[in-house]
Amino acid sequence: MAYGTVGGVAAFAQMWTVGGAWVDPATGPPVVEGTNPTLTQVTAWLVEISAMMDLALSNAGFVVPVTVSAAVGAITPYVQALVADLCHAANSSGRFFTERIIERGMSPMIIVQQNINGWVEDNTQGLMNLGVPYVGTDRPITAFSVPPKRQL
Repeated sequence: MAYGTVGGVAAFAQMWTVGGAWVDPATGPPVVEGTNPTLTQVTAWLVEISAMMDLALSNAGFVVPVTVSAAVGAITPYVQALVADLCHAANSSGRFFTERIIERGMSPMIIVQQNINGWVEDNTQGLMNLGVPYVGTDRPITAFSVPPKRQL
């Protein structure tokens, strides 16, 4: 199950669409030039990012996929915005196309996963309050963060 739609992604990345729609290329007739990214790619990213969200939610102890409408209403625009970030990156723009990220060779998908993990952590109590089924986790929390090395 994907959280969101290609139309929802287009709302965040309209400049890369044709009239607000993602298009796959066609050899014709008529010949159709596809968008960058294509409809197929945006659809795949929605599924992939939704799976990453489900993984993070499951790791936090939630039953997935989330079906509580209020929670889905919070998750959906977040997933769509993350996919829109990938659309911008496909066009050499946006937050994944900064000098710092390029120089460090950081993968957009790793950054997205970190963002999702942070979102789930920040919203765990709210999701429980909304009634998202929670089964907990039987593993100890062992995560920690290490501050990046300072540039001297």
